[in-house]
Amino acid sequence: MKEYTTERGVTIGIVPIPLLLGKIRESHPEPPAPTYTEHLAGGATQDVPITAEMAAVWMTDNPEGWAEHAADWLAYQDKLDERTRALNDALWKAVMRRAIVVTPPVDEAWIKDQNELGITVPPEGQARREHYILTEVIGAQGDMLRIMGMAAGADLTEEQLATIEASFWDTIQRPTK
Repeated sequence: MKEYTTERGVTIGIVPIPLLLGKIRESHPEPPAPTYTEHLAGGATQDVPITAEMAAVWMTDNPEGWAEHAADWLAYQDKLDERTRALNDALWKAVMRRAIVVTPPVDEAWIKDQNELGITVPPEGQARREHYILTEVIGAQGDMLRIMGMAAGADLTEEQLATIEASFWDTIQRPTK
């Protein structure tokens, strides 16, 4: 177990759970990419998956040809985004349940404080513990990325974390349509 101090100043333990995280990833496969029909010599055809690179080129170089595939590509992007959100939620839930070692205080002052702020704290169990982690332990997105990396068994450098965080924010800020 490794120790980590969050941006809120709370020291927690992190237990690596890479095999569990791998199983969760396997249970959230990517949706199949849309295809286009490629015409081969001799009249044969084959369906070829459209890649992001192909889509980018078609959109600018062949807008008329792209129009035939645009709706399928947007639907695929929506499914991919939905899969990514579901996967990230499942991974983070597993990390909160299995990798983060922290015990909410027996003193319920934090609950009273949150209630006074208009925040409803779940009454008990895992939901209360997860709420505590999200509102009292985690300081910012950087904490989540570092904890996720440690739970996956990685020893990430500051440079690697910066790259991951930049990628994360790029994904969050990408227009959905």
